[in-house]
Amino acid sequence: MSGKIGRNEPCPCGSGKKYKKCCAMEEKFDFSIPEECKTNTMLDEYLILMQGLGMFGQSLGQFDQERRGLNEAVRDFEKFFSPGEPVGVPDSIFMSWYLLDLRFGDSQKTVCERFIESEFVNRLQEPGPELLKNLSNSYLAFYLLKGVSDDYLTFEEVGTGKQWRTHRLNEPYERDSKIGDLWFIRLIGDSADAYIFTAPYIFPPDEKMLKAIRDGIEFQKVKWSEFPGRSLDQSLDFCDSSKASVIFWLSNILGKPLEMADHSMVDSANAVANTDGEKLHFSKIIFKILYPQNIKSKLSKVNSFEYDKEDKQWFWFKKTKNKGKISSEIIGGTVKIKGKWLIAETNSLGRALKIKAMIQKALGTDVEYEKIEAKDIASIPPLSKEEQETIDKETAVLNANPEVQALLHKQLHDYYHKSWIKQKIPALGDITPYAAAKTQEGRKLLKKLLDGIEENQNRSPDNAGKIDINELRQKLKLIP
Repeated sequence: MSGKIGRNEPCPCGSGKKYKKCCAMEEKFDFSIPEECKTNTMLDEYLILMQGLGMFGQSLGQFDQERRGLNEAVRDFEKFFSPGEPVGVPDSIFMSWYLLDLRFGDSQKTVCERFIESEFVNRLQEPGPELLKNLSNSYLAFYLLKGVSDDYLTFEEVGTGKQWRTHRLNEPYERDSKIGDLWFIRLIGDSADAYIFTAPYIFPPDEKMLKAIRDGIEFQKVKWSEFPGRSLDQSLDFCDSSKASVIFWLSNILGKPLEMADHSMVDSANAVANTDGEKLHFSKIIFKILYPQNIKSKLSKVNSFEYDKEDKQWFWFKKTKNKGKISSEIIGGTVKIKGKWLIAETNSLGRALKIKAMIQKALGTDVEYEKIEAKDIASIPPLSKEEQETIDKETAVLNANPEVQALLHKQLHDYYHKSWIKQKIPALGDITPYAAAKTQEGRKLLKKLLDGIEENQNRSPDNAGKIDINELRQKLKLIP
């Protein structure tokens, strides 16, 4: 794939713009294979199929109803990982992630999976459809180089121990290969007759690094086994979990802390976790109520559920452990009735599955499970450009009028100290700051939220309307 024009290279038309901002926008992605770059192997067929996938992906980005999610994910990736640039990831990794790994929209299917289901595939003759399946089932992963011969390289997949034999095509990185090196690559095809499909990241033998990667892969596999969107075909677990983990591994390889990236690309290793050690995903578990007569009485009989008459909802009180011993109870989630729907809310996918099972056991055929909706703590959308401009204009007016500034300060103080602390806040798992301050995980979230408010205020030092965050911390007993 090295013969293509890089998306961040100067456009060959001479405009002076980057290729991705110029002719690539008009001509469709160029996956054509220059004659001098052909390998005369099955790899050429894969690259020709990628040309079709690229065109199909571009059409989805322009006309599909769910194009917004696709385009936003691509922009985030380009912004953070700078594909094709010296400090960024190789184009081949970016394009294969975009077409083969990225899941988007309600169906959570990749560009390749959507292409396979489209009418275009009916026109393909074998081995085209079979090669498309191979592309779809491929993934980026870590491999140990175990053997080198004139025609083949032999790898061991770090996450599974699976053995792979790949064709050597006289690429520079193949000529310099050394047994024991660790590769991060995408292999494609049958494991006994595979091809290297992306420019690799290659690391010399390092036991400490290898152990850290093995630990990370085990964490990846365990968390995927708990994911509600997991395929019923468990043989796909490693493939699917690897596709979902590309962002995490690339951020570690490039040494970029993901908390500095856009809100949609938060590092799971650095995200705030709940007291079970699970990454925060604010989750709604939705049931359709079929027989409402006995719902309330049945829920109230669940030992760990407690009904709150004021809020008209049930709290799930979950026992926590400290060094193996039961130490305290926390609010694990809430359950409420909204019309014909029963909705449970919690702050991790693991807890979502547990509360789902508890409700199904208690209510049986009185309800029908619909779905789980989950969002990351960082998925709260940022201010739009228009909203930010409105705020900036209002701030300028306030800065010009001391009386208005004093009034604003009083209003903000009263709002945060009297109203805000009693409101349910999405960033706190839809509980109030008062309630959050009573639990260990809630205090972590509350601290993060208040730190963010303080940081935003400090960006405008001349703003006289800002409030004393330390005073608020004291009110919530976060500091003495």
